[in-house]
Amino acid sequence: MRPSVPKMLPAGPDDFLVQAKYDGWNTVVFEGHVWTRRGNDITSWCHDWGFDLAPQSPVNGELLAEADGEPGERTDIPGIRTGRCLPRVVAFDLMLEGPPIEERLASLLELTCGRMEPAPTTDPEQTDAT
Repeated sequence: MRPSVPKMLPAGPDDFLVQAKYDGWNTVVFEGHVWTRRGNDITSWCHDWGFDLAPQSPVNGELLAEADGEPGERTDIPGIRTGRCLPRVVAFDLMLEGPPIEERLASLLELTCGRMEPAPTTDPEQTDAT
């Protein structure tokens, strides 16, 4: 699936959700592989990713390096290759056309486990602006 121009922009705050951006690499996990946003297959970087590499649908997320159970810096991502860091993916969405975001996020919750976790999602209407 390639990025595309939306058919319709959100009309107001009720029509969108907010997810935090982490300082990692955008990745897609699907069919036994982990790809970067540039299409590089980095599956061989790690022998134990700590999550299912073959989810039912492509998962778009952000690859982070984890050291001692804490998220590392972006520059630590090469440490996944050397075994200095463990990979962790914060999953944003399923790459599916058709289902509304609420259905995709519900399905995403069922797919994530281990070192793949769903990104926290915020409804701007419920955010305290003080």
